[in-house]
Amino acid sequence: MRDSGSSIGSRPGRSLGREILSTPDPAPLGGCTINTLILLLFGLTLVVFLGIAVLRMLSYQRREREDARSDGFPSGERPRTDEQKAKDKRAASIWGGLAVLVPCLLVLAYYVSR
Repeated sequence: MRDSGSSIGSRPGRSLGREILSTPDPAPLGGCTINTLILLLFGLTLVVFLGIAVLRMLSYQRREREDARSDGFPSGERPRTDEQKAKDKRAASIWGGLAVLVPCLLVLAYYVSR
């Protein structure tokens, strides 16, 4: 048998494998990872926001209807006081601000990262 002078550790495939593993790829998916992540966070935020808002609204309405019926209002609705209207207005302002602010921040992050 003829010895070609190569040993097991110096095979061409082995050195190529080391080079591939030692060279980091600066953008493994062409730079779209952060964009995809931001879009997924945008969608997840929207779904979570809507889910929380709907669940809170339904539980609040159910609780208020039961309280009104126990207080003697057969329709399940009692007249709103000025204090309750002011509280509702504050809550609507906070939730409305968040509904606008969070998606705007995510869209801004998306455009800045592009």
